[in-house]
Formats: sequence, structure tokens, C-alpha cells
Amino acid sequence: MDIGFGSGKRPFRRRLALGLGALACLCAAGLCRGASQAPRREERLALEALQGRIRGQIVWESNRSGQWELYAMAADGSDPHQLTRLASPGEAGTYRKYLRPRLSPDGSTVLFAYGRAGAPCEAWTISSSGQLAMKRTVGAPLDWFADGRRFAFVRDYKLWCHDLRTGKDTALAQTPLPVDGSDGDLVGAVTPDFRAAVFQTLRGSVFLELTGSSVPRSLPGTEPRLTADGRFAYWVAEGREVRFADVDGRRDRSLWAVSPGGPPGRVSCPTVSADGRWLIFCGTTADDAPDGGDSELFLQELENWKPTGPAVRLTFHPRTDRWPCIWTAASAPAETTGETTAPQVGAAGAAGAGERPRDLPIFFFTAEGAAPEYGGDWGLWPQIDQCRGDLTFLPGGDAEGGPGGAVRIDYTLRAEPRSFSLWTTPRNDLVDLSSFRAFVMYAKGSVPSFTLVVKDRNARDPNEPDGIADAVVRGVTAEWQRFEVPFQRFLPRRRDAHVDWRTVNHVGIALIAPANAEAGTLFVDNLRAAPAPRP
Repeated sequence: MDIGFGSGKRPFRRRLALGLGALACLCAAGLCRGASQAPRREERLALEALQGRIRGQIVWESNRSGQWELYAMAADGSDPHQLTRLASPGEAGTYRKYLRPRLSPDGSTVLFAYGRAGAPCEAWTISSSGQLAMKRTVGAPLDWFADGRRFAFVRDYKLWCHDLRTGKDTALAQTPLPVDGSDGDLVGAVTPDFRAAVFQTLRGSVFLELTGSSVPRSLPGTEPRLTADGRFAYWVAEGREVRFADVDGRRDRSLWAVSPGGPPGRVSCPTVSADGRWLIFCGTTADDAPDGGDSELFLQELENWKPTGPAVRLTFHPRTDRWPCIWTAASAPAETTGETTAPQVGAAGAAGAGERPRDLPIFFFTAEGAAPEYGGDWGLWPQIDQCRGDLTFLPGGDAEGGPGGAVRIDYTLRAEPRSFSLWTTPRNDLVDLSSFRAFVMYAKGSVPSFTLVVKDRNARDPNEPDGIADAVVRGVTAEWQRFEVPFQRFLPRRRDAHVDWRTVNHVGIALIAPANAEAGTLFVDNLRAAPAPRP
């Protein structure tokens, strides 16, 4: 489904201004929702230092609600939130094995294990925004295919493929596996060409070829994994470090080891990002087994398989966090010429030499029928029977108590495209937002969430959505709240794509079914972009 931004006739105009504003420094309360422990000063500073250095998403499992559920946050540790509500605490027959989430190659879907206690394990999926948890097949999920439309799983001691489009299961290899796939405690991985795999078994960890009758090779550790390119196997050695080996050369060396800057206890559940730049893992706060202690998430930057600086602690909750996975967005290409590729923003967001960077306003509703201050355009899309919205200006209702007002959106989503958006374009159709790092805005209403959408100059074909990215904003209530949305949270709609923040030409507020009710009301005001701090 595409969220479009049309032009055409507008019901009426508002005084808007386009821009972006800086994400305030992360505070302990924002990072530790529901936690009983706040980050120490050095931990908070390490988290702040991640801002702007990594874009993507992390999904993990935790029992902080009393039942194992999936949780998600931006790859820089901001915006932690519960992703699933699979069962009530203490419910009879509740699944109690590993969920072990895996994010799809484009970051849009989470694959995980689930089922009923005592029954064979099942493979489930849910969107990374927390919508539509679905059972896909019986078997223990293993890895995604590169196309993001199929995944590998284990059932009856065999490796299988499930196609999300057709719902069909196909055997991938006849080589018997050392695990049967009925138990949700499956730990392992398979190479992209499905010629080899690693598994943790009752007798230890093994590496085995899937194309012949070769004898499985033992790995000296637990929780074995494979890098996305299949070149390296890695595992936890003695609960203290992550080690890896060249699959062909069999060279074994340490990838990361506990240091004075790292966690004081044990290491578990390692995952290396597809680009090889980040290692996310669990560290306990006591020298005991991960499931018995307060296991937290840590992020370690890598350079040529060597740690760069100390690991950064991401979670601060007294319950157990385990099995994190990480998806990182592709980096924007480096500038190849000295030419400016987008016009500079106007006075609303500009700052001269030595001046403190200022917020760049986008939606500031100050008067009925006023045109956008920055000279751009705006509108509502679509406006068709059973899928439309109406905007009402509310004088004197400014969310921050200032002059002017706010707007109320009454929407209906009972027909295709089942989405509705309030969109805007900047002066000269392009604006350079590369010096900003977050959106800040106010919202309230009957809908618990909405979606911010950005497009760059490459976003032309809705069927090939290059240059389009979304970020879901959750926690809307009947009272005005201030929301901060880091650019790192925006997920491209196309695998391996990115948003060129230097050439943004649309910013929109969207309501999408089925995440939002078929009809409802959303109030919005004072959307701005906040600048990144100067070095």
C-alpha cells in the first residue's frame, strides 16, 4: 500500500511552514520506560553519542510484562516500546520457549517462533510496526531469504522454505539435520545459498554442509550464528566473549571480549548486523546464566571485525531481555561533487555562522485559510468516497499555548487505498534537512498512533517506492502530548533503499488501516524539525 501525496484541488489552505528540529538529548525517563533503573551519566552520554550514527531498528524478546513478548526500538536505543501482546501473564498453555525474532532484509517484518505449550513450534510473522501477527506454518523459523518474501525453517529434521505469497512449504535439502524443529529452543542459522548451517544441539554446537554427507564439525561454544554473507560463523565462548571463524579457512579468533568498559557479567545472544558494522548482544549484571539474571542489551560498533570503543548499554529494566536482532538502513551515498543538490532552507531554519541552529517549522496553524509561510504547497490525499478526511481549524487551540490554533482531522478509511494523509511540500520543491535529526510535534485524539512519511526527489513511482520512508508515532491520547521522532526511526519502504535528507520534497501525517480505526479523529499542531547539535 502506498501513501500518496497528491496535488489537485484543496478544501482550504492553512498557514504552514516546513522544517525539521533537533531531537533533545535522550533522558533516562525516555529510554527506560517502565524501568526501575536509570542510566548512569557515562551510559547516558554513550547513548547520546549514538544519535545520528546509526539508523534502523532493534527487536528483542523480554518477560518484563510477565510473559515473553517482542519489544522494539530505534537502532540508537531511542523509543523502546512493546511490539506484541501475544498472551496474558499466567494464561494456561502459553508458549514459554524462545521467540528469537529475525527482522526481514528490508526491516518491515519480524519472523519469530510461537505456539502453545507442549505443541510443536510454529513460525509467525508480524510487521515491524506491530500490526497483523500471523501464524505461517508449523516448524521452527531459522532465517529470511534475501528477497524478504520467503523464510527457512526446520521441521522433522529437515530444512524447509515457506513462501509468504503462496503459503506453500518446500523442502530445501534432504540432508538430515541434528535438530528436529519441534522445540522452540532452536538456535542456529543457514548460509544465504543454503549450502551450510550451524546449530546448537544437545551435544554442542555444530557446523555442517547441506550438500553432501560430510560429518558435522564441532564449534567450541554455544549459540552459533552466521554472518549475513555466510562467510563467518560466530558463537559465544565460555559465556565471556564472542568468537568467529572463517567458514573456509576455519580460523578462530575473538570478535569481542569483556573489557572494563563492557558488561560485568556474562555474554549471550549475539547478532551481527548485515553490514558487519554492529554487534548486538545480551550482557548480565551478575555472573550467572542469562535466563537467571538481569540480562540487558548492549551494542558494539565494529571495524574490520574489531570493536571500536566500548559497548553501549541500551536497556535498563530489571527483567530479562534476550535474543535481540538488528536491522540497519543503508547509508546515504557520499556527495560526489561540490555542487549543492538542494536549495538551502529559508529564514525559518537558517542559522548564520556562530549562531545557534534553530528549529525549522513545518505545520504551524496560525489562521484560517492562510497560505504556507515558506512558500510551498499542501493538501489532503485522497479525497474519495469512503476514504477521505476533513480538516477543521481550531482558533485559540495552539498546543503550546501560543497564538493561532491547531487543526482537527476527521477521517474515514473504508475504501482503497485505506490510507489518508495531510501532506506538504517546501519552497522550490526541495529542502536540505541533512543538518537536522528529528521531527518534533504535538498530537492528541481518538487514534492511538499515526505515521509520519517523508519523500525525497527520487520518490516518483508508487510501485517502486525509492526515497520513501515511514515512522510510526505511538501513544496518542485524548490530551496534547509532545512527540520526538528521530530520523533514525524512519524505515525505507524498499529494501536497501534510503532517504536522501538533502533533497526532501514531501512531509506528511498519515492514517493507515488496519493500524488505525476505519474512522476517527486526530488533532495535530506545531510540527517542526530540530537541528543536530554543532560539534
